[in-house]
Amino acid sequence: MVYGLLEDFHGEKPSRIFRLGTKKEKKFQKKDTLRQEVLNSHFLDNLHIYVVRERKLRREERQKRRESKDSSKQHMVTENIETVDAENEQQDGEKIASNTGDAPNITHLVDTSSSDIAGTTDSNNNNDKKTEELPEEKI
Repeated sequence: MVYGLLEDFHGEKPSRIFRLGTKKEKKFQKKDTLRQEVLNSHFLDNLHIYVVRERKLRREERQKRRESKDSSKQHMVTENIETVDAENEQQDGEKIASNTGDAPNITHLVDTSSSDIAGTTDSNNNNDKKTEELPEEKI
């Protein structure tokens, strides 16, 4: 029969002497492999449970971030709408003031209807507008 030596982790002294190939050793190996398979299956089951749990937590975190980002975008949109409304009201007020002649920036009004009289009408030319605003000359 063949004898084998099992040594400690450091390999200093033999911890067990056994015969290879006996029924007892094969039974021990089977039990050991079964035990290892059971440990592996428990480990894999626990690992699977852990992975599923982590995926669920990450999914929930992403969903929360999306919701907070969406709510912040909605908040920004409402603020933008309010500022645009305020700007539109201000521009409307300026247009009304310029139409009444109260605007201080307009100094000269030039008649551009002479091109209509000469018979040179261009479709790209804005003939509806009869006056042009000239910038104020700075001294």
